[in-house]
Amino acid sequence: MYSRHMEQTYTNEPTASGQAFTMSNQMLEEREAIRKYTAPKFWSIPASPPGNPSPILEKKFEHYRMLKKRNIHLNDNLDNSKTSRNPYLLDELIDYVDIKDYYGSNLPEELQTWKNLEMLKINKKETENTSSKTQNKPPVKYFRRDRFISE
Repeated sequence: MYSRHMEQTYTNEPTASGQAFTMSNQMLEEREAIRKYTAPKFWSIPASPPGNPSPILEKKFEHYRMLKKRNIHLNDNLDNSKTSRNPYLLDELIDYVDIKDYYGSNLPEELQTWKNLEMLKINKKETENTSSKTQNKPPVKYFRRDRFISE
């Protein structure tokens, strides 16, 4: 009952859930056709720019190559370090780098609505307070021994 394309399947390595992912011939053909039309024509690293690179940069790259050969990865070191679990780490880094505009953006000023959000909240509260004071409230009546007195 199955089509011929569904009979032959290819199995990849198990996924994170532990189950193998199977792919039919038809799916493979479709993927190859899509890749053929969407892949860039020149799939290579561009040539080195003219001139000699900085010796400092060369030293840094050599250091990272050495770490990679020893199978040491920066993200693993960050994940396993005690300081990365510090909840105040971001605040400390911001202070260290001396970032003043925490919510900076490359958007034009007229699109940065969040900058004025706090001021809008304060102004709204003030207008609500003043409007509630100026509303016509019914007079409050107090009872005095022999009569009611209204304000």
